[in-house]
Amino acid sequence: MRLFVSARTNMFLPESGSICNTCRMRYLKWRNNTEFVNVLDRLGKESDESIMDTDDKNDDENIESGTAASSNDLVNTNIVTLPLNITISCHYRCVVCREVMNSTFTVSDQDRDLLFIKSNILIPKGSRCCPGHVVNERLRIDDLNKIRPHTITKTPFSCTDILTWFDKFRDHYNSFRYFDFDHPITMSDIDCYNLTGISKLNFEHLIESLADSNIKHSSNRSFRNAVGLFLTKLRLGLSNKVLTTIFQFSNPEAVSRTLAAVRQAMLSNFVPRYLGFNHISRQSVIHNHSSPLATRLLTEQPNTAVLVIDGTYLYLQKSRNNTLQRRTYNIHKHRSLVKPMLITTTTGYIVAAYGPYLSDSSNNDAAMQKDILINNKDGILNWIAEHDIVVVDRGYRDSTGMMRALGLDVCMPDFLNGRRRFDALEANRSRFISKIRWVVESANGRVKHFKWLNQTIQNSTIPQVRDYLQIACALVNAYRAPVISSSSNDDRIAVQMLTCLHEPNLLRLRLNNEILHWSNNDSSDLVGFPILTLDQIRLITVGVFQLKQARSYSEEHCSTTDLNNYAEFPLQICQTDPQLIRILFQSRHSKKKTYYTYVQFTKDEIQNSCCDCPSGDRKVGVCSHRAAAIWFLAYQRHRNDASAYQPSGSYVDLLDDC
Repeated sequence: MRLFVSARTNMFLPESGSICNTCRMRYLKWRNNTEFVNVLDRLGKESDESIMDTDDKNDDENIESGTAASSNDLVNTNIVTLPLNITISCHYRCVVCREVMNSTFTVSDQDRDLLFIKSNILIPKGSRCCPGHVVNERLRIDDLNKIRPHTITKTPFSCTDILTWFDKFRDHYNSFRYFDFDHPITMSDIDCYNLTGISKLNFEHLIESLADSNIKHSSNRSFRNAVGLFLTKLRLGLSNKVLTTIFQFSNPEAVSRTLAAVRQAMLSNFVPRYLGFNHISRQSVIHNHSSPLATRLLTEQPNTAVLVIDGTYLYLQKSRNNTLQRRTYNIHKHRSLVKPMLITTTTGYIVAAYGPYLSDSSNNDAAMQKDILINNKDGILNWIAEHDIVVVDRGYRDSTGMMRALGLDVCMPDFLNGRRRFDALEANRSRFISKIRWVVESANGRVKHFKWLNQTIQNSTIPQVRDYLQIACALVNAYRAPVISSSSNDDRIAVQMLTCLHEPNLLRLRLNNEILHWSNNDSSDLVGFPILTLDQIRLITVGVFQLKQARSYSEEHCSTTDLNNYAEFPLQICQTDPQLIRILFQSRHSKKKTYYTYVQFTKDEIQNSCCDCPSGDRKVGVCSHRAAAIWFLAYQRHRNDASAYQPSGSYVDLLDDC
């Protein structure tokens, strides 16, 4: 019993020590196992034979060595037979796919031990597999997980074998880290994504891409853990001190050196493959990374590249240096920042990333674009062709002349120029552009999915901002799906938008030419308003952004977040035309501004609508106010599901108000 307790606790138990009842019960349970009875009897005999009196300790060395040899021989002859899950074992058949092989590769001892420890599946020593399952002399992750037992076999183990496995278990436990990228099975796919921003399969691809880099394997960290450390830094934005604890480094300086080594390897071996005008041809962009809907809306020429350009912000700390503080302070955001600029395709694929630029008045979007074109950065002028289309926002107005002089066609929304509202054609053209330009905003959001770029960046790391930006963009290109893909409704949407492009808003003309009188009512008094599905409403909105804003506008208008058929939705009905209503919506941007939204309907459909907001007269889609009115009256008020309740409206009551 003392031998059992000592082996179980890995502690020496003196003769005077007492044994608790728990250990006694475990010993009796183990002792009753018939497979170990014979072994225990032999161990007892060995113990009796090897015990010496005090006088025997003075025997000569020959007797001691003979006794030791005899003891070792006895230990090796003790055999325990255990039923184990055994894989197929053959020199000409693969242990993974079980196919007959022409060329073979012997499964490494590390993979054999790892699979047995984690999955209780034993690969016999010398088993073979196809070379295609092996990378860097180790089995691939997905192939290792595919291995299944072939049979359950009673396998003999000597005492030496059992002690060896104990050592392996102990080594595996001692080598355990909080986040370990060395052993594929130790980390789930969701954990890998949460830490690094990419899946396990993509992580393996990245490791293969960096295999020829100069990152060295050391006793402090492995090559795989070094890459995992860098991606965790980029994804979560943790400090080096926190990473020192998580990855069990000796000090933050070691973390810093590792990050620098991986960063240089990524810039040399990975980024040039997935970012920059030199990594992709113009024809590849046209055929593989262009949205058919966007191309059809903007041009009839099939061999035209459409690029979308926009900048974003990366926030910095305040600087002690007056010059740096002044030149990075942005008067619009009222804080210190730098501005990178992305050029994407109409599917959101990032062709190039420039900057980051300073953010003072001399570094606006137009100035950044001029700098890129004048200096032919990244060979952009060698890549573009005449009549290629560039989609930009109004901030690029001062650079449109240069772009047109280079033969580019520029698509940019119109300006109000002191007016209250765009006419129908201008509003329709703006909707065409916003329907295409949103992909670059989504690309900016994907880049800031890496939290290092989405937090206040320490000024001491400004020298690395450009590198981290390019690496993040390359990772997005390599491992993220396109922002937008073709759908069966693209042709229908394109035809609808092109048909409505030059149509005037007849309801606006009627409102301008007639004097109408209105009576105050509620949605419960409304008769004959059509009931629509979300798919039908999406065809009216020509997009999802306005539909997402509909709930927020409706909640504020109803003064409640519980939007059911009992919610009060104030509206006005035309006294001369009961199928014409108007709703007064509060602007989401300014408390002083309100807009009347008009909806004309029949029992079966929404005939027309308009709004007093700047984009309210467009026929291509609708503004958010019109979408809110149609969404609530035609869809939401007919639903009473409790799951639609949104508690965010009650949060304002939890805060103090002066």
